Formats: sequence, C-alpha cells, structure tokens
Amino acid sequence: MKIFARPGKTNHLTPLHLTAGSLVAIAASTSFIGATPELEAVPAAKSAADWSSSAYRGSVEVIPAGTGRSGTAQETLDGVVFEDRNKNSTQDANEPGLPNVTVSNGRDVVATDGQGRYELPAYNNMTAFVTQPRGFQVPVDDDNVAQFFYTHLPEGSPDLKYDGIAPTGPLPEAVNFPLVASSATQSPEQSCVIGADVQTYTQQEVEYAREGAFADLAARTDYTGCGALFIGDLVGDDLTFFHQTRELTSMLNGPARFLPGNHDIDYDSLDGQHEFDSFRAQFGPEYYSYDTGKTHVIALSTIEYPTAVPAKKSDYTYGLGKRQLQWLRADLAEVPKNKAIVLAGHSPCWSSSTATSIPPSRSARSTNCWKDARSFPWAGTPTCQRTCAPGT
Repeated sequence: MKIFARPGKTNHLTPLHLTAGSLVAIAASTSFIGATPELEAVPAAKSAADWSSSAYRGSVEVIPAGTGRSGTAQETLDGVVFEDRNKNSTQDANEPGLPNVTVSNGRDVVATDGQGRYELPAYNNMTAFVTQPRGFQVPVDDDNVAQFFYTHLPEGSPDLKYDGIAPTGPLPEAVNFPLVASSATQSPEQSCVIGADVQTYTQQEVEYAREGAFADLAARTDYTGCGALFIGDLVGDDLTFFHQTRELTSMLNGPARFLPGNHDIDYDSLDGQHEFDSFRAQFGPEYYSYDTGKTHVIALSTIEYPTAVPAKKSDYTYGLGKRQLQWLRADLAEVPKNKAIVLAGHSPCWSSSTATSIPPSRSARSTNCWKDARSFPWAGTPTCQRTCAPGT
C-alpha cells in the first residue's frame, strides 16, 4: 500500500506546497510523497475536535417518487443543497438552502440557485453528486465513507458474480444534499491522506493493513477536514473484500473517498456500462470532485474495461471516456482560477498526441508516469502513456 500525506511535525514526509492556480497530478504509480515506516501520531489541528464525537454522521435525503412523475424518458432530477444545522439529514424549516454549490449527474454540472435548488437531466445508470464546497463537509456513514451521491439504476445491475447495484426503482421526487459548516475544510492549511493499492487478496492481508497503515492513520487526527482519498485497487479482484475495506476505513479520523482501479472491476460485465457497479454500490461514483481549503480535488476514473470480448482480466486500458470528459470540462468551468487543483487517478492517462495546452493560469507540476501535465486532453478522449505499464 502506498500512502501519501502532508507531514506533521513528527514525521519525515516531504511537504507538498500548493499555490493558487497550480495543478498537481497524482497517480497510484507515482511516488509523489513517500511515507516512512516511522510514521507517528501528530497533534490535531486546533480547529479539529476529536473525530469520534464531531463526525457528521448522516446520509443524502432521498424523497421517493410520488404520483406526479410522468414516467417519460425526458425526466429531470431536482432537489436542494442545504445546511443541515441539526445534523438529521433532513431539511427542516430553519435550514437554508446553499447557493452556488455545484451538483452533477456525471455529465452535466449546474450551480444551485439562491435557495439552494438545482435541476439536472436524468438518465438511466447515473450517479448524481454534490461537489463539497469550502467551509462545509458532507456526511459520512458509520464506516466514514463520504455520503454525497445518489445512484439511479431502476432495474439494478445485470446478473453479476458480485453484489452489483440493487434496483433503485423510479426516479425520486427529489434528492437533497445535506452539508454542515466546517472550520476544518475552511482552513487554508490542509493535511490530506492519499493512499493507493491496499489491494487485499486474503483476510491475512486485511489484517496486515489493519495493523499497519490503518493503525498509523487511526493514531493521527490532523486530516479531519481533507480526509483520505484511496485512488484504486482497494482489493485484489475478489470484490467481497470491499466489506473489509469499509471495516478498515471505519478506523480513520476523517471522511474516506475512493476511486476504482483495475483490480476493482466486475470482470463479468462486458458492456462497458456496469464494470464498476459493485464498487459504486459500496463507495459511490467512479469520478467526482470536492473542495477543501483553497484546493479543488478532481478524482478521476482512469480504467476502461473491456477492450475485447470475450475478455480477460488484462483486457483493460487507460482512459476517461466521453461522458467523464464532458463532466470534467463542465466541472473545471466552475472552478475559480485562483484555486489550486489536484487531479487524482489510479493510472496515468495523458498523451501529448491528443492534448492541447492548459491555459497559462493553470501551471502544472508532474512526476513519473504523468509526464508533462502542461498538456491536457481537451481536444478529445485521451489515450494513455504506454511507457507506464498497466497496474499489476
């Protein structure tokens, strides 16, 4: 398991300094910030209370469909983003909607109006999500998994070996996203954990992770705002271990977010539509964004499967796909130019042959397989750097 983190006073990690308008790219194959075996607990930031007592436990508010839905294909998803002052995951009379918060259906991105309301086109097999704004935090469940999304898949996943997504039924009357005010995400100084390749194949390996990296993280309380982002290969092909992944993240002192890797695939899904359904059922959307401090984090799904039918486990490639790229353009259009941007993904997928230049205001730092991040695939679906072999 690779662990990346901003250092505290008593460990020896190399600091990552982000400045306004900068762009940082992080992949699982990148030795971006190396952790040391002597990782020690550090004092909590003054603004961060003990996580066990301060964590915002809750969920997205889903209002079931009533008789008013037309049932036609041209439906819309609507709702409100609101400040959940009493932390009950329901908008009460004294809880205002929050304006200018972005919400997406995985393709389109809209900002809420003055009352916190949004409206988006709805389509089958979509995951809608809110982009957490600075100064607020989304709820987490009992395993610290961030709750900022709703999946719409009326008939559920096709027949798959692993869980997949249960039928969600008709489009809800509304999907409301609760947030609470957070001094931890308001602070310009952020400590973040980014981990990759936990990749547990056996229960013994789960215990190694529990007694190693996760025990270290359980002893730290300096990442309650930014939380932890796990950028793929959570397990080693056996997706039943997603439940153990959740057990591990229950040890954390901050919200946990996830991206899929090539070992997190429903390999028996061959239509290019449901290959991450079991991942989505446990952890949420394949790609999304969130703000913490002065930084906008963009979490990308960089694995495409299958590349051939019948398919082998190795029949995957790196890429973003047209829908994700459409979302990425729309998401970036809402980001102020004075924000730092972090791009995170399991695998590198930039190619100078399909890229155009980032505007000068988006300067870039890059390492290892990410090559020159001054180029970015605005012109079309990116192909991938074949100098970086697929993950093993």
